[in-house]
Amino acid sequence: MSKPDLKAMLEKAYQIGQFLVEKAEESSTFLILTHFDADGLAAGSILAASLIRLNAPFHIRAVNDLNEKLIEDALKIRHEILVFSELGSGYLDVIENKCSTGKTVIIDHHPVVGRADKFPYHINPCSYGFDGSKDISGAGVMYLVAKEMRGDNTDLSVLAVVGALGDTQDRNERRRLDGLNALIVEEASNSGFLKEGIDLILFGRETRPLHKALASTTSPFLPGLSGREDRCLSLLSSANIDLKKGDRWRTVSDLTDEEKRRLISRIVEHLSAEGRELEAARSLIGSVYTLLREEPGTILRDGREYATALNACGRMGKHGLGISACLGDRESILQVEDVLKEYRATLAGYMELIIENRSLTRETKHMVVVRGENSIDERMSGAVSSMLSISGHHDKSKVLLVVTRAEDGSAKVSARIRENLKNSPIDLGKVMYEASARNDGIGGGHKVAAGAKVPIEKLEPFLKDVEDELARCLGK
Repeated sequence: MSKPDLKAMLEKAYQIGQFLVEKAEESSTFLILTHFDADGLAAGSILAASLIRLNAPFHIRAVNDLNEKLIEDALKIRHEILVFSELGSGYLDVIENKCSTGKTVIIDHHPVVGRADKFPYHINPCSYGFDGSKDISGAGVMYLVAKEMRGDNTDLSVLAVVGALGDTQDRNERRRLDGLNALIVEEASNSGFLKEGIDLILFGRETRPLHKALASTTSPFLPGLSGREDRCLSLLSSANIDLKKGDRWRTVSDLTDEEKRRLISRIVEHLSAEGRELEAARSLIGSVYTLLREEPGTILRDGREYATALNACGRMGKHGLGISACLGDRESILQVEDVLKEYRATLAGYMELIIENRSLTRETKHMVVVRGENSIDERMSGAVSSMLSISGHHDKSKVLLVVTRAEDGSAKVSARIRENLKNSPIDLGKVMYEASARNDGIGGGHKVAAGAKVPIEKLEPFLKDVEDELARCLGK
């Protein structure tokens, strides 16, 4: 990786920002294709908000992944400027074949595959020496561009933070956003939009009764507690923690430091009794991000809850609801909560299914493969693989793959690097790209998180090629 060059990257952000403003002033219509996960919805919404402030007409569509047919269908929508948001850099050859490069903008953070020099309006941190999997998210890159479109777009910084959290760019011991993300956090904090602190990272930190917050926490997944309010009540009671103050249920934010220590101690004891690794308990303490302009007691007040809500909207097929929330619609908050509840129940169900049915899991020398073709919705594959990768349920010295069946009948594979391999020479994006290309598929992604799609009949040879690629990377 080359030496980071923030100055050059900001110059490119300025160039693209000015191009978008120029086209908006010409009354051009924009078509935004954005990824359907939390980072993608946040990124697309940052651009949408910026265009609204410029009175520019636009269409926005959230997509699962890119392929030739999807681009062909999208191009039927009337537009003058096409923007790929939080995707596109890994599909430059496909985009070049279908789109006018001079009227195409690509704002992404995934590794670049193809001739980036063919696209004058393409920005990606990987091209400037930054790591797109931890230094800055797609929403973060979009925010850098948005700042160059209007000086008063700094309020959109919180969406960049939400996008980074949704992309789990806090995967470190402190659970903190670092790199360029930290600069955006600082800007949002200095502008009065955000507050960063250290606390227990339980879902519903300010909004849910203690037992519900503990039961609702699925990242990390706590075996025997996640999804089990009865067991959470019992654990809290054994830790001598009062659940109510008068008639009001207490929340995590109400706990004293001593109560928090007792709670973590009991969770550690629980995991030990279950025969589980203690990694999950350690990741329950870290940086928390509070959105100060959101109403206290709502799911959008905490950055991680906001990100989870967007992931829920995206993966449950409610893209428009998530985008509306990002654009300031607070009347639909109850709908978002309903979708979130369904999403979390679905995710917890998949985790229990995988943990309890060992026949779904196959281990090789370098991989743990979860075969979910007949049991896991393809839209949930990324969320399931991310959760499993930090759960401690499988060998951490092996790469994790979750296989599902895509809508078109092909096999969709979501891959994650485990804890013990994070400093290894394995680049999952390259592994997925090489193995899928040899099996009539398409793949790519970050060093630590990647994916692929291959014809279902090519799944077994694809998995063998992945195993061989991993062995080659490790010199074995």
